[in-house]
Amino acid sequence: MPFHKGHEYLIDFSKNFMSSLDKQGIVTVLVCYQDEEPIPGKERYKWLNEHYKKDAHVKIMPFWNMLPNYPEDDVNFWDKWKYALECTISNLKEDSNQEVKYLFASESYGKKLAEVLGLEFIPVERDTINISGTEIRNNPYKHWEYLTPEAKRFYTHGICITGPESVGKTTLVKNLTNIFSTVSTPVPEYGRVYMEKKEMKTWNTNDIKNIMRGHYNLMNMAFNRGTPLVISDTDLFVTKLYAEMVGKSPQGLNQLIQETKNLFSHYLVLTPEVDWFEDSIRTKEMMADRELFFDKIIRHMKQNKYSYTVISGKNYTQRTEDAILDVNNFILNKGIH
Repeated sequence: MPFHKGHEYLIDFSKNFMSSLDKQGIVTVLVCYQDEEPIPGKERYKWLNEHYKKDAHVKIMPFWNMLPNYPEDDVNFWDKWKYALECTISNLKEDSNQEVKYLFASESYGKKLAEVLGLEFIPVERDTINISGTEIRNNPYKHWEYLTPEAKRFYTHGICITGPESVGKTTLVKNLTNIFSTVSTPVPEYGRVYMEKKEMKTWNTNDIKNIMRGHYNLMNMAFNRGTPLVISDTDLFVTKLYAEMVGKSPQGLNQLIQETKNLFSHYLVLTPEVDWFEDSIRTKEMMADRELFFDKIIRHMKQNKYSYTVISGKNYTQRTEDAILDVNNFILNKGIH
């Protein structure tokens, strides 16, 4: 199940209950998982760890198991769960030197499970957040407001607008995020910001490194904003590709590139047959490289088997309409609301 507001409510209730005792106790959260689940257990464990990393009174534990999910699945259901959880409780006592006294649950099985384990059952009412994990998993975008920030990032899709210089990428990103403003966050091209603010027309390898680090941070910030869609003006690999093409290849940034390799679900690649517009950071050398750079980008898309659409033609209005249609189809296909 995705980590949602109902889970957060259960954990926070438990933590607040424990804080009302004479001696503040620790709430241990078991992230139960099995192999071949829709969302890997390690991913869900990572979400909760991130969410509660600054809370000394919440301990997150992964609990891989091959136990039956429901009592009707196995006549020995309770015995199997008792044995597995008693081992876990024993380990907790050894690690923290604290007694395990309570079992908090909002589900119907809580009373019986507490009885089997010899713990005091503390029921948690969750009607204020009346949503099921199954509903969210089946359609996360319909129930987006119930997801925690960590889960939202998992379900966020990225669309990258890329292509050579002076093909309308910046304007297209602005147009797309205006059209899809309720579900998207834009990522501007940091290279343009960097060069304009520093009043540069040429750059060196160190500038490229700064630009790539800056764009990396902008992308991460956008993916953490909590919208189902992020629309980015270029990506790190394409920036690196252009730097290599002009003989200024940056070294030591492969880790950043690898981390962002799977951020984007789809690319729009803009062709270079539109008119060239020179501005404060563009040079005629860039204009001469447009066709070659476009070919390198397409080769990169094919080699990595990325999903992409080529946006072509000399008419900017038509290019924009084609891009809007493509993104709209993407959104509909993913079920984004």
